[in-house]
Amino acid sequence: MGRQKSPLKTHPSTGSARTLSRRIDLWRKTSSTLLREIESIVLLDHIELENGIKFDEEVKGFEIKLITQALELVGGKQSKAAKLLDLRPTTLNEKIKRYNIELGK
Repeated sequence: MGRQKSPLKTHPSTGSARTLSRRIDLWRKTSSTLLREIESIVLLDHIELENGIKFDEEVKGFEIKLITQALELVGGKQSKAAKLLDLRPTTLNEKIKRYNIELGK
């Protein structure tokens, strides 16, 4: 008798097992990123404005966090991170340099 194929390899809606595995990994990374973003939004509720804040520093910290997460999600590829963030690649590169964001950790 012939060798039986895995259902994942032959099912028409999944493509190949490798494709399915990549999709699962992408969903796992995306859900993790979304969870971190939700946690960030929750933290915004706890900023105490009564004594004032340094707005520019808060914005800088938020930008650094978004850029770092986007780069992690796409394996450090700046062009893909720029697309995720809806930025021109040159703008993203300028921000990476301005904020001294380390690449390839």
